Amino acid sequence: MNNTWNYRIPIVTKRKPTVDELYIHVLQLKLDMYKLAENSSNSYSIIYEYGEQLNDAIAYYKRLVKKVER
Repeated sequence: MNNTWNYRIPIVTKRKPTVDELYIHVLQLKLDMYKLAENSSNSYSIIYEYGEQLNDAIAYYKRLVKKVER
């Protein structure tokens, strides 16, 4: 049995986020991490485990923003 449907499925392509958007996203993740740690008994381990990675990401995006502004 053949398919008799004759329509196109649109392909939606998302644009890549800008450096500013990525930077804001990382800052929001860090804020969410602190909120999670505030309500957790393992707050030190949460902050230590993810804080270093988020701080590295924030520093990286700050450097990218400075590079783009030049």
